[in-house]
Amino acid sequence: MIVLGVMSWLGGAVDGAVLALIGGFIVMAASAEQAQEQVLAAFAGVPVRELMSAPAIAIAEETTLGDAQREFERHRYSSFPVTDASGRAVGLLTIDQLERTPISEHDARLAGELADRDPALLADEHEDLLRLLERRAFARVGRAVVIDAARRPVRLISQTDIQRAIRVRRLRTNERYTKETIHHA
Repeated sequence: MIVLGVMSWLGGAVDGAVLALIGGFIVMAASAEQAQEQVLAAFAGVPVRELMSAPAIAIAEETTLGDAQREFERHRYSSFPVTDASGRAVGLLTIDQLERTPISEHDARLAGELADRDPALLADEHEDLLRLLERRAFARVGRAVVIDAARRPVRLISQTDIQRAIRVRRLRTNERYTKETIHHA
């Protein structure tokens, strides 16, 4: 479609450009679908705990936003699990949420007020990674709190962790291909 559209457009048909654009969108959609299928195939049956990275340094829900800001500065993380008085995860506080809150409110407001309390942002460490990837909340925030059986935060898992794992798997595939290619040459 792209080639036909470009050729038509070069031949003077204005509709040729539209045909080429539609062809380009189809190619992009097919590529995205193929990439999604590769992710699904690569991570089917893989538990969340295998890809989690950042240790879970939690912030108590009673912590002021001013103190939370100091934690963001100290650890340089982009999010923290928020816990209740029993140490159970109740939500996630991101640096974006803190940035959107006026500094004048940081000493009066609490982390628990601002935290995203969507239960879909809490993932059991034994949960299948594909289930987590299907969650809109994970796609929206880009990370989730990995919890143990007692709902205590264990670690965080982010889209970056998953992208890193995909790249490592690709390296393994390319390495095998390269070795096979060299061996047969």
